[in-house]
Amino acid sequence: MALGVVGLLVVATNPFALIFVLPSLHVWLWLPQVRASPVWVRVAVLLLGFSGPALLLWTFASRYDLGFDAPWYLAWLFALGYARCPPS
Repeated sequence: MALGVVGLLVVATNPFALIFVLPSLHVWLWLPQVRASPVWVRVAVLLLGFSGPALLLWTFASRYDLGFDAPWYLAWLFALGYARCPPS
């Protein structure tokens, strides 16, 4: 239910952001179904849920030709104050 609310809030604020949120929400909805599965299956489903943020990072890296330096560049932008987390 909480994941559905998050999806609705994202649609209300920015519908284009769903491309980054929906893969994670869809995969993480499977977590209760794999509760009785082996540990490696549960870990794989959890890690697969991070595909949305990974897609965002890959898009940022490819658009600005940063390659694998994108995570360090993002951390640098936040550390210097050029980028901020949105207010909640």
